[in-house]
Amino acid sequence: MDNIRINGELYTKEYIRKINISETVSFTPIVVSVIEFLKIWWDDSLYVKVNTSGSTGEPKTIELPKSSMLASAEATLKFFGLKQNANILLVMSPQYIAGKMMIIRAIAGNLNLCAEEPVSDITPYLNKEYDFCALVPYQALTTIKRSGKQYFNNIKTLIIGGGKVDSELESLLLETSVECYSTYGMTETASHVALKKISAEFTAFQALPGIIFDTDERECLIIKNEYLPEKEIITNDVVKLNDSTTFIWKGRFDNVINSGGVKLYPETIEDKIKDLINIPFFITKFDHELLGEAVALVLECDKPEINEESRILSEIESVVNKYEKPRKIVYKSCFELTPTGKIRRQI
Repeated sequence: MDNIRINGELYTKEYIRKINISETVSFTPIVVSVIEFLKIWWDDSLYVKVNTSGSTGEPKTIELPKSSMLASAEATLKFFGLKQNANILLVMSPQYIAGKMMIIRAIAGNLNLCAEEPVSDITPYLNKEYDFCALVPYQALTTIKRSGKQYFNNIKTLIIGGGKVDSELESLLLETSVECYSTYGMTETASHVALKKISAEFTAFQALPGIIFDTDERECLIIKNEYLPEKEIITNDVVKLNDSTTFIWKGRFDNVINSGGVKLYPETIEDKIKDLINIPFFITKFDHELLGEAVALVLECDKPEINEESRILSEIESVVNKYEKPRKIVYKSCFELTPTGKIRRQI
């Protein structure tokens, strides 16, 4: 595990340690980012400093043991059966845990890391075949809509993380030959600890080897593991636990809408109405004088005519319960995203 193949070129641990990046002009920006991480990965420290996104509390900087990151990478290699010399496509920044883990998988499995600049539309990179790729939902949706199935089918196995796979993306993916999985994980777990195959037959996330699940009094997921430094990680994700290795995700505890004492999950409401709205949308909350908090529907569009708004609310009312019905519609020309591609739910 003292070398890595990047874009077909073999780089050794010794060579990476000696590279003076500031004096190098032959590398592309993404390869420079990979090398910067490799310098950290192959130094004498036992940990890698990473920034969390707030899945288990306030965002912070933590130290992940390199041994835990390696064990996570090996679990993914085993789950997907990735063999030596397989081509894996990196189109995420190594600044974040998803990008870091793609690099470590390449090292652990002796894979060829095809490193390309992180962009929303990866169509230009799909002129050859890849055994494995990781994308955020926005990348996957943008690419498949622009490239079509012809090019997208050059990916054998795809994992999608960093956000929810909505109905539009799911339906497009099901039309391809790509084996697709939605991931569940966070920085604290060194990337994903569970996967859900994108298929009409699969609704639950399945634990990776070495991972078991439980819930706390909030019905939030507890992750128990063999290889992470914290043997028990309490999350802010509300789930329905099927058994110790499978669960159905309901939503974020910090997104919960407490409307007149009734707890509502925006993500659950979104699932119910996803087939009724053909433009980007999300559910959030706003302060309500009587209820404390109430449901708001946010649409990425200009404000329509009054009768159109009434039609939308009427259709929604037919598939949700009386507590879940939006009491306000907000219109935004463009949703604000986090650096990792997640929608900021504030209004």
